[in-house]
Amino acid sequence: MPQIREYILKVGESASVKRGFLTASYSVIYAGMLGDGTYSVAVTKVDGYRSMAYNLYLPRGQRAVELPKGRLVVLGVSPEEIHFSYEE
Repeated sequence: MPQIREYILKVGESASVKRGFLTASYSVIYAGMLGDGTYSVAVTKVDGYRSMAYNLYLPRGQRAVELPKGRLVVLGVSPEEIHFSYEE
């Protein structure tokens, strides 16, 4: 049964969406809106001493984003914050 968790992040805040013990952990950071129709989400992965990060630039109307270990469903987005659920 998939786990679904909801988060509300302000610009610059992060949420650990997948915590791993002896596996990689993933976080999502809300990077704000670049304009009227585009928002940005940064995804980070930490696996021991290795890490990586990338930004996703999404149109405001896009509500679902497939991530490596789950699915991010945007419930609401504004220039100040994002409200989303994460499904494993």
